[in-house]
This record gives sequence, structure tokens and C-alpha cells, in this order.
Amino acid sequence: RTINYEISVLRTFFYFLIRERNLPISNPCAKFKLLKDPHMKAKRRPPTYRQDELNRIFTECDENENTIFATFLLSGLREEELCYLTWPDVDLRDRDNAMLRVTGEGKPGFSPKDYEERMIPISRELAELLARLPRRTAWVFPTKAGNRQTHLLRRLKVIADAAHVEGATLHKFRHTYATRLLENGCDIVTVQRLMGHSDLDTTRQYLDPDEKLKRSAVGKLSLAMLTGK
Repeated sequence: RTINYEISVLRTFFYFLIRERNLPISNPCAKFKLLKDPHMKAKRRPPTYRQDELNRIFTECDENENTIFATFLLSGLREEELCYLTWPDVDLRDRDNAMLRVTGEGKPGFSPKDYEERMIPISRELAELLARLPRRTAWVFPTKAGNRQTHLLRRLKVIADAAHVEGATLHKFRHTYATRLLENGCDIVTVQRLMGHSDLDTTRQYLDPDEKLKRSAVGKLSLAMLTGK
């Protein structure tokens, strides 16, 4: 998906040079055929955590780990975005309108793309968890030595093993976040912006509902609803 998107941008740029700037060149991207994503072809949804798996994982967490993994689950942050999260990025002044900011400002080594820089509203529940954290360093989730986190996956694997949860990954929290938003009626464009996706196709992969959800949705329909009578 990323390659297809980038080449479509290059194709448009070369056509601009040819048509608007009259450069005597051919478009090297004109005959490019979209690459097929085997996962999309198989209509596979990204893996998500079941509720019972989340319950077991959080049962094995200490207070700090609970806040770390709750932040992944309730904000959709990528691992690098969370590890580079600083207190200036967190606005908890109004717990009912709390926000997280994804930005590369003042963070050597971290440079999100333009469309990945974003403001993420967070729930009061997550805001309360973050408010309890000590502010020992500029990092929201520092190591014991006060440095930036780098081994969160290793910690998750230990916790998941103790909780008997297979296939645990940090990115799976992000998948679960997006899927739960869509299942609960959030529109796809809003989810795209919350996730920091560059194109809608990336977000659309979360839209294939399971049989139970499809049955529930159809069960809510009625003639009165559809006809207004």
C-alpha cells in the first residue's frame, strides 16, 4: 500500500512537469501496475485482541505496565510514538477533553511524516491513568534510569506468557483500537485521522466485520426505520 501510494504521487508529479512545465520527458511511472497486497487479497483483517485476552494481560501488569498498555489500547499510538511521548505532548488540564500530540518537535531521532503528526483525543479513563504517573523526566514512560523506553515488546511477551496469551504484539493494541472504533460506529475518515494513515485504503482493512457483528447490524433494521412509517 505504501509503495502504491508513493508511486501514485510520483506519477502525478511527473505529469505536472510534462503538462504544466512543458518538460520534454516521459512519465516513468505511467505504466506502473499497482502491487497486490496478499493480505488484502485474502481479505484478512489485522489481528486484534479478544476481550478475555486483554483481561488476562492487564491482570498480570503492575501499575506502570497497566498504564503503558492502556495507552496503546486507548490511543492507537505506534510503539515509536509512545516511546517518544513527552509531557509537553500531553494535555490533561481538562480530563474530559484530554489530548495527546504526536510530533517530532525537539525529539532527535524521531521524525513522523506530516500526515502522522496529529492530535488524539483520549478518554477520561486514560487521562486519569496518565495523571497518576510521576514526572521524573521529560519522557512520559521513562525507564528506571530515566531514559527513553526501547524494550516494551520484550516486557509484553513476558506478561503475555504469564497470561497465556499467544501472538501478543504491541501493534495488536493499535489494530484493536481501530477495530473497536469502527465496530462502535465511528466513521472511517475519523478513524483514518486518529490513526495517522496517509490514505483511506489502509484504514479500510479494519472494516470487514465478523459474522456476529453483521448479524447484529442486520437485526437492527426494520421497515419502519427504512421507510419512515
